[in-house]
Amino acid sequence: MKKRRSGKALLALLLSAALLPAAGCSQNPDALTLMKTASEEMQKLDSYAADATLKFDMGVGDGESTINMGMNGTISIEMTQDPFVTHGTSEVTVSTLGQEDTASSEYYQFEQDGELVQLTNDGSGWVSQSSGEIDVGTAQDAMKLFDYDIVKDLEPAVTGSEKVNDVDAWRIEFEAGIEELMALSGKEMDSTTETFINAMGEDITLKCALYVDKETNRYVKSDITLSGLEELFRLAMSSSELPEGMELTMDDIVFSFTYGKFNEVDAIEIPSEVANLSGGGTQTNVWETMKLNVGSASLTIGECTVQELLDAGFTLDSDLPETMEPGDTQYLTVLRGEDDFSLSVENMTSETIDATDATVYGFSGMYIAAEDIVLEGGIHSGSTSAEVLEAYGDPNTLSDEGFYDEWKYEISDTFGSKYLDLAIEDGVVTDIDLSVYYFGDLFA
Repeated sequence: MKKRRSGKALLALLLSAALLPAAGCSQNPDALTLMKTASEEMQKLDSYAADATLKFDMGVGDGESTINMGMNGTISIEMTQDPFVTHGTSEVTVSTLGQEDTASSEYYQFEQDGELVQLTNDGSGWVSQSSGEIDVGTAQDAMKLFDYDIVKDLEPAVTGSEKVNDVDAWRIEFEAGIEELMALSGKEMDSTTETFINAMGEDITLKCALYVDKETNRYVKSDITLSGLEELFRLAMSSSELPEGMELTMDDIVFSFTYGKFNEVDAIEIPSEVANLSGGGTQTNVWETMKLNVGSASLTIGECTVQELLDAGFTLDSDLPETMEPGDTQYLTVLRGEDDFSLSVENMTSETIDATDATVYGFSGMYIAAEDIVLEGGIHSGSTSAEVLEAYGDPNTLSDEGFYDEWKYEISDTFGSKYLDLAIEDGVVTDIDLSVYYFGDLFA
């Protein structure tokens, strides 16, 4: 179960706003009518591309010396409408104390089995998300544009025209405070996050300058400026107040989007090794039973005890106390033949128990030799990646760990999460890791 964080919610708001282009179109025509017309024209497109830049600088100083920090980023997006596929890349450079760190990422978005799927790689491997888990605005959201009932209250106005991307364009401008910004983003958030954003973001202002080609009524550019973020960043620095004598200074955060390649984007091909992560309706989730079959014994991780593992032929290779108090956790090593395994065991009752009666919540082993340790679905050490796909479907996450690939299957609900991690080296399974995490009240 993933907990929502205020910083993440704010980032979602900022990016959602940034990814929502808007526009306008006569001799100072009505701005709202112009925006609706532009929206309709954009939704008629078969494809388009967008390039964006992001920039902001901040500093902490005592009046005599200042530590400066800055961020510069570029984003490139191409989108096709039928079928809906988006491909994006980003590169963000953060500079602090004269040092620069650059992070790059790539993503695909597409519709599959009635869901929006996003595949993202930040350099550590591809991760799959589906509708309901995606927090930032998408290119498809951009086609839908603003909620015009909200924009109407912001009193957008056509403030002139200028040359943009070699075309004559109308310029529309409007401003929004934090409440309007949250409404524009369309993000649902819990009451705690909303209260936090309202309290810490009361000075935040969004200014939009939107440009529409006078001839085609298509968007050509949008400039978005966010001001008044000092209070939020003070909190992000782990303190509501800076050290005595220190002050935080921050420039506006500026996004600039330009749009082009209208109906000229070629079909976006998602590499097969990436597309296979999306799962779609193919994931069987057989592994969710958390069953571990050892010879004739059948154990369930998250339910079985240390004693049941010992009865199934494992032997302890680490010290185990005689008893465990409520809430106690122990990390153990057990052996079975040539294999060694790591366990996490807990006393999830409200009473002191014999340590051998503690529940096993995590079980993992690397380079397993025994093929009679079998997961539900028949997967064991030596199973091929093709057999894993046939048994479970595509993993939620696939990452390259160097000498092996990690395939992670996971599922979460209100009460906790279940994970199956498989290490696959040279096309075969060499590691099995089953783990269960429960939330809510500690004691059953």
